[in-house]
Amino acid sequence: MKREEVDQIARDTLAADCGCNANLFRSAQVAVVASRPSGGRRYQPGGTLMIVGYGAGAVIAASEKHFQWAQQELATLGPNQLFSAPGISSVANRLSAKDPGWELGGPCLRFLCSHETLTPLVPQDEEIEVRLLAPPEFSNLYRRRSELTNALGEPGPENADRIVAAAYQGESLMAVAGASEDAARLWQIGVDTLPSARELGLATLVVSRLTAHLLENQIAPYYSTRFANVISQRVARSVGYWPAWVEMEARPIRS
Repeated sequence: MKREEVDQIARDTLAADCGCNANLFRSAQVAVVASRPSGGRRYQPGGTLMIVGYGAGAVIAASEKHFQWAQQELATLGPNQLFSAPGISSVANRLSAKDPGWELGGPCLRFLCSHETLTPLVPQDEEIEVRLLAPPEFSNLYRRRSELTNALGEPGPENADRIVAAAYQGESLMAVAGASEDAARLWQIGVDTLPSARELGLATLVVSRLTAHLLENQIAPYYSTRFANVISQRVARSVGYWPAWVEMEARPIRS
């Protein structure tokens, strides 16, 4: 998959998340739209408030409760101001006051990768083997989910985990990268390395293998980190991911 195709899949999916035209994500302006999530969107907890900075512009998708406030308070800001400390604080305070039980998630930095940018990696140690595992083979991994919170979701009927790249030394698990089907053609990759196997380059190894598999199957992979997680961002960049958009959203507070 070429970079342009991956980028368009991401824009189309975000447009479905927000309920807007995908061309808005090519604008250099801040646009406020009525939140109307549509078919093809990623799983989201609700259409209350979502802010996406893509390129030079940003889109704010707001429910009726927040629409006028967003137009008055946020539309006058520049994209950089939206994701500054005062901008984030303003949105968080609004949710706290008007939506008890909800909080602001993010901001998260999202990365994309294509065949043109991917760095294929192979194990440097002959004792390391990378295996691609399908859902029927996840049971042993779910037993260790407390160690694999980034790579795997919660097991259950709505679980979106679809494929895993796992690094083993013999039968000892070393690192896991998992892909969740967030949308039909946009799957999210998360990765965890077991404490005893860190600083061996295994996170980049399993992410590279899993990314290659998704691209071979015409699925656009995206990788997500918090702003402060520099180590995770290094993993993404070393595999060939580029920073594509910044996102924050309203979500139910987890008990």
